[in-house]
Amino acid sequence: MTNAETGIRYYGARRAVPQPSSAAPTADDNALDTFLRSNGYSEIRRIDGVRCGLQPYLYTTGLMVGLTWEGYERRYCYESAEDAAEALAAWDGRGHPAGAWIKVKGFVQGEPIDLLNPSLEA
Repeated sequence: MTNAETGIRYYGARRAVPQPSSAAPTADDNALDTFLRSNGYSEIRRIDGVRCGLQPYLYTTGLMVGLTWEGYERRYCYESAEDAAEALAAWDGRGHPAGAWIKVKGFVQGEPIDLLNPSLEA
């Protein structure tokens, strides 16, 4: 089911998956960016209409994908904020972002994902 007003597709009890949009940011988009910044997110940008940003954690920095008023779709954990910022700046939204992310958790196209970075596995 897709909410016609927001363009967000719902998968039963699963998290909402933001649908890409090429529309210019609206006042609501600006309000969401302000809300996210007030809650510790930084480097907020839209990649193919999907809002992404960085969120510091105690030992890692999350590259957050699909940020909404309710939360996020998935996160990639990086050891340093610098690595996460570089990855976000270079990422085109396809596949996984570059760099030495440790783990990704959340949902991809409505399906759960909990994956260690294959390039880090021995």
